[in-house]
Amino acid sequence: MRGMYRSRSAKRRNVKAVKRTVTHFKKKQKGLHVCAECGALLHGVRDKGRSKTRNTKTSRPSRKYGGYLCHRCLRKKIVRSVRA
Repeated sequence: MRGMYRSRSAKRRNVKAVKRTVTHFKKKQKGLHVCAECGALLHGVRDKGRSKTRNTKTSRPSRKYGGYLCHRCLRKKIVRSVRA
């Protein structure tokens, strides 16, 4: 069994094949993008693996720390750097 399937959180399903029973594993659903500091959900960032759209340049905002920090944490960080 491969390492990614060794945990008990992997959903298993026994399937009858010819002459034997094999185990099929269900893929885990990926989490949503969250802010690195406060953990808030990031807006403007597409869901990981759930979006089927193609031919797009990028999936995150084009500002500084886009796709990494939420707008509130970014504002606090900028204010802190200006005041220091």
